Amino acid sequence: MVNLTNKIYVDGMRTLEDLYFLVDSNLEPVLEKMLFHFNELKNESEKESVDSPLKLNNFQNIANSFDNHLRRRIYDFFLFNKNILQINYSGRGDELNFSKWDQIISLINDILETFELFEYDRNLNFTIDGRVIKLFSFISEGFNFNKIRLKIKEKIKFFSKNEVLLTFKLNESVYDGILSFEIFFDFSFNKHFLYKVDFEDNNEELLFSNILPNYIVEFKFLENLRKTVFLEVTDDLRLKRFNYLPSYLKNDFSDKEFFHFHFLFHSVSLIIPKKGKVLPIRNLSPDFFDGNNYFDESNLNKKKKDKKLVIDLFSLIS
Repeated sequence: MVNLTNKIYVDGMRTLEDLYFLVDSNLEPVLEKMLFHFNELKNESEKESVDSPLKLNNFQNIANSFDNHLRRRIYDFFLFNKNILQINYSGRGDELNFSKWDQIISLINDILETFELFEYDRNLNFTIDGRVIKLFSFISEGFNFNKIRLKIKEKIKFFSKNEVLLTFKLNESVYDGILSFEIFFDFSFNKHFLYKVDFEDNNEELLFSNILPNYIVEFKFLENLRKTVFLEVTDDLRLKRFNYLPSYLKNDFSDKEFFHFHFLFHSVSLIIPKKGKVLPIRNLSPDFFDGNNYFDESNLNKKKKDKKLVIDLFSLIS
């Protein structure tokens, strides 16, 4: 039953994708509603199968069990840290499916090892939802980040290989000599969807993983950045790297899209030539995201015969 449902779903999604590029742009909101309802129908039909990649909102006991397991691991890990005054855990296990919980449980030791690299102060808040694990706390301005530089780079690359994007945020706080500190583990990657940018003039496609829209920013945000690497994908699908925001973008940014990724020792801003959208993968093999079919930064400028250029976002920005 599940296999039949998946076949019907894939056929339906292909039809909707075809419609996206045939109808007038004014009808796109209607198609987006159709896509939403179509996904809802699929979710309802699959809830009968525990083995399908479903959210656990109909399996509350299982969701609570996963949440409780993670909660215990977090509390046990930070329990004897004398600098932490209070630990808060907020879990939405019902927003995750079985596949995502399996991924998180398999990586929990590596996540805790990442937490262990830092010296936290005052309160600590841990949250998990259907997209991301987030830790919020405080850290002393005097903390020696340089001593963990190599370990952080290793962790970023390790999680990237496991389809998780590790990012950070540091900001001033209301406390003297104390910074607010956030760690993010974005596990929302889905191999069945792509962020697709079409070039109608030359029938080329630029393809990213589906997580890209999570990091979209306005052009004004980029203007205020410092110590950031800017990566621009041009109209002819070449990659340019800058240590500054190119001045020509000020007069030519209305059709472009901008994304920003906060890493601890550097930041990366990605500029792409046209706006795209998340769509289901079409005409691609199941092992498409096995790491062998990507174009990374080193060979981005090479053209594919089928005019589909797939960017390994994890390798490109980490």
